[in-house]
Amino acid sequence: MAESISEEISKKVLSGETLENCDLSGLDLSKGTFDGAMMSGSNLRMANLRNASLDGADLSHANLEGADLRNTSLKNTNLAEANLEGADLREANLTEANLTGAILQAADLRGADVWQAEFYDTN
Repeated sequence: MAESISEEISKKVLSGETLENCDLSGLDLSKGTFDGAMMSGSNLRMANLRNASLDGADLSHANLEGADLRNTSLKNTNLAEANLEGADLREANLTEANLTGAILQAADLRGADVWQAEFYDTN
């Protein structure tokens, strides 16, 4: 039986890959490695990124509405102008992340590490 796209993506290390403007909405990408990936403008609405690593990734202008980002590593990640409305970021590592202009309404940041993260002009 053929594997689904989410199974294909979640098994691979996609560090440094270009996935800009891709529709990855609703996919199970948990435990995936996307360090340094270029994902600007991608649709990750309702995606499961729990326990994934996105260190240094570019998620600017991405739609992460309702995404599961629990215990996800987002160190030095560019989330400028990203839509994180209703996203679950509990215990996420947002150290030095750029959230300038991000939408954070109803996002759950309990226990998240936000050391030196930029939250300028968020709403």
